[in-house]
Amino acid sequence: KRNNVMSQSPFRKLRKVENQHPHMNMSGGIFSLQFNTNACLLKGFEERIFAGAANAAVVICAFQEYDLAPVIMMPQQPTLLLSTEESAEPCPLQREAYMRYRETEGEELDSVRLAAIKNAIGESFELVADVAMGETAGMIKLAEGDKKKLEWYGHIRLIIFARPDLPAGATLCDSRDNGDLYSCVIPCGDKASGNDTREGAALDEPDSAYPKGLSPDKGAVCVYFPTAKLLVISAHLHGTNKPKPESEFNIIRERQLRRIGQGATWLVKEYQPTSLSEDGKEEEEVVNQITSAAELKCSMILCGDLNFRVESEFITPEDKDKGGNDFKFVEPLASSESPLVLSDLMENNDLFYKLLRNPEDEKPPILVRSRDAVAETVCKQRIIVPPTFTFTQDAPYPRKYKNKRTPSWPDRIVFRDLNYFFEEAGVSNRGVDFFTGSADNARVRPKVASLRYCQSLREVVCSDHEAVVAYFDFDSEHGSGAMSGFWGAFDDAFGQVTGSVGQTMGDTMGLMSCQGITS
Repeated sequence: KRNNVMSQSPFRKLRKVENQHPHMNMSGGIFSLQFNTNACLLKGFEERIFAGAANAAVVICAFQEYDLAPVIMMPQQPTLLLSTEESAEPCPLQREAYMRYRETEGEELDSVRLAAIKNAIGESFELVADVAMGETAGMIKLAEGDKKKLEWYGHIRLIIFARPDLPAGATLCDSRDNGDLYSCVIPCGDKASGNDTREGAALDEPDSAYPKGLSPDKGAVCVYFPTAKLLVISAHLHGTNKPKPESEFNIIRERQLRRIGQGATWLVKEYQPTSLSEDGKEEEEVVNQITSAAELKCSMILCGDLNFRVESEFITPEDKDKGGNDFKFVEPLASSESPLVLSDLMENNDLFYKLLRNPEDEKPPILVRSRDAVAETVCKQRIIVPPTFTFTQDAPYPRKYKNKRTPSWPDRIVFRDLNYFFEEAGVSNRGVDFFTGSADNARVRPKVASLRYCQSLREVVCSDHEAVVAYFDFDSEHGSGAMSGFWGAFDDAFGQVTGSVGQTMGDTMGLMSCQGITS
């Protein structure tokens, strides 16, 4: 009905101008996938997982417990590692220090898997980055005759595709072609190696495989595009592996987030391009003054199984037993299918939500000014995104929560300062007149990067986690979607006549469109 009214509107010509403006009506955003695969194959779910990626310019695939590693790392050099928990100084690494147990048939299978993803998102996409750390999934006896086993579920992996025919994608493709992208691996785990490469090493000497606190089963892999000002991270933090209150594990998770922030800060500072300011002095001094991830001047998307859980307020170790009181309290709320119930559950009992709401100086620096797509969707938009863990793998849809763990939202897509990337990619129309395309007219409404949507893919049942996807694009500051450009034009064209009334109408319709959240 609204479309019929608009087709007869006197403002119809304004919409035609919008469609003619370069990049104005082009999708060209960022599609982000977060998925802990639990060492499973995607089993033909690629089409469903990437259904929303066709119109994107950039596709980010963040995997944890992914059973295969890249055949060829992109970029190959440098790949760096924090030397100790206390220091942010990196050291060059051989591949075996953070990735082991490659097999020829695995290389062939990985090529097939990548081809399946590319076929699902579209042949126009090109691979621009592929970085991982970890070990091939499998269970290994630690010693002959010993019942104790060591189990690896796979790699932390980050794969990025881009479309060279769209501005945002072309920026990343150019960075790849010019060698203007860099990677960093930041191991933070304690798991022993299932494939110690040292000659004569025994599997019953678990501490001999990786330095303490530097096993690649937990931590993050990062890719940074300096010219595009885009930092992308795939992370996997410490799990809940004992029936104890989550506060004990959250201490470890927050420490790991701080280490990831240290590594990301070093990566950005090391490869941040310097430019000349108006007085002819390089901005290198400004870069050198950056001391933490809170001060980074770039866009960031952090996807991960961050493992922060939902927990009832009054808890004892006994309540955390399998199917215990904690599960009994949370499960009916998680299964309610009520947006109000789910938002209350997240606001009151989700420990990552509480961490984000802490004062900025009390949270890990990498979370400063950051927002979580899942929390924004559940708590602000009141859209149903039920807890994404834990389920029985391969159970038919709809699945019920497994009582092994309390239902939670460990899978998150955290974002910050997305304007840096979209403006560097030339997608912004900031400073360009809506009607004429002139850069000299101040009537234009600035645009900001937006979260268009976030959802869990509940029908994808191949893992004990649900996949989570989010889509970011560039929209006007009063809402997103097709109507936002029109109402922005309405305000700009008639603001001098209508005054605050026109502003109010634009704001109201922006809120009514309610398709996105400005960042």
